[in-house]
Amino acid sequence: MRITEINEYGLKGYRLPNEVYRRARWLVSDYPRIKTEYESMITDTPEKDGQPGGSGPGDPTARIAARRESLGRDVDAVEKAFARIPKEYAGEIFKHLTTRSQYPAWGDPHTWYRHQRKVLYLIAVIRGY
Repeated sequence: MRITEINEYGLKGYRLPNEVYRRARWLVSDYPRIKTEYESMITDTPEKDGQPGGSGPGDPTARIAARRESLGRDVDAVEKAFARIPKEYAGEIFKHLTTRSQYPAWGDPHTWYRHQRKVLYLIAVIRGY
């Protein structure tokens, strides 16, 4: 499947500017940590050392809610992007991007990289990079 129309970056196909590509790739490689932090934010309690806080009133609940909402957008973008490619490729591409493992020999390298480009492109579009 080849996309020939011009995307919002003025480029054909799944090409992205280098900086946008790196941001999307970083998001996938950091996904396990982000997902763990996102899931544990509800049950974690804020750290208190018993000493008085800063000079102004704090709102730790709002701070946690804002952080969780930001992480939720990242988690959602990665999950939506991987849901749009075939399942037999999604797991191996995710493993390759997070652990830098090699792709299996049962697929053509161009197919692997085409699906990887599509995932990173979709993440960039969903997140609005």
